[in-house]
Amino acid sequence: MLSGQAAFQGEDVTEVLAVVVKMAANFDLLPSEIRPRVREALACCLEKDPRRRYRDIGDVKLELQKSLADPARLKCRLLQNRVRG
Repeated sequence: MLSGQAAFQGEDVTEVLAVVVKMAANFDLLPSEIRPRVREALACCLEKDPRRRYRDIGDVKLELQKSLADPARLKCRLLQNRVRG
């Protein structure tokens, strides 16, 4: 909960799931000091198209480690049109 609130809100689980399916997360709610690469990694995690999403948490870990090593490098696999094989 980097923003201090739930990414998707609803009255009950059914409403929350409906919002998750229909809406994109609002990354404007994130604190401004979060590195751009971390924002990008979050966007990849929440990508609706599974072919464009990270395959597993190991991919996310590598991306975050790269962010710590080189925060200016902003390429995530999503932007490179990575598709599941």
